[in-house]
Amino acid sequence: MIAVDLMAVCDVSLALLSPLGTSLILGALAILLALSGAEIKAFLAGLLGLAWLWTWSLPAVSDAARWVVEREFPPLSMQSVPAGKALVVLGGGMLPSDARYPEPCLSSVERLRSAARLYHAGKTPLLVLSGGGDGSTEAWAMSVMLREFGVPQDAMLLEATSRTTSESARYSAKLLRERGIETVLLVTSAMHMGRAVRHFSNEGIWVVPVATGHEARGVVPWRRWIPDIEALEGSGKAMREWIGQRMPLYGPVHEKIRAKIASN
Repeated sequence: MIAVDLMAVCDVSLALLSPLGTSLILGALAILLALSGAEIKAFLAGLLGLAWLWTWSLPAVSDAARWVVEREFPPLSMQSVPAGKALVVLGGGMLPSDARYPEPCLSSVERLRSAARLYHAGKTPLLVLSGGGDGSTEAWAMSVMLREFGVPQDAMLLEATSRTTSESARYSAKLLRERGIETVLLVTSAMHMGRAVRHFSNEGIWVVPVATGHEARGVVPWRRWIPDIEALEGSGKAMREWIGQRMPLYGPVHEKIRAKIASN
């Protein structure tokens, strides 16, 4: 029970550090201050919370935040991608997550489409699909969709145990080393690529990043200054990735907690 609570604390902490989470904290603080009679402080806390939420909801700000995370991994043309012995695709989630036969979410579909194009272009003979889950695994769901994209089952290797990026790197690295492969093409979202590259490097695997799903795309100039929910969501994702890239112990902490749960 303690291990489960610790895992929840890690996840909730990241959520509270997001723009929406911080705004909710300031809103709650404003209510408490108002109830205690500190009306001016309550007004300032509430105003700050609204201003913080409004700022991160602006497409101009959200695009800038996402660009900071994605800028090291621009889109690559097919001609510029070198050939490799293997390509690793990191899962991006499944929808619905509790279905008996779930399908990859949009982020995963973009990664799978890119992987299929690379396979059909002769860039690699082997696709390693990484992603675990309860019941039907994400790796299995990705393999089903790749078959629809014309990739044969014998060209796929499923890593169906991992739950985190660091576990994906560790378990994929084990499968790759068993086959004498130390350099791979790595396909994941541009937002996620920085953290993924770090974890694979820690496992001794040299990767060629092939980023997909770039989110910093810009919008019509006048709309850049009108708040919208998609921009707020993008800001939150960028902030979580930025924090995750600077918290090298976050992944291992999750793994230790999960190991503790499994041993009980």
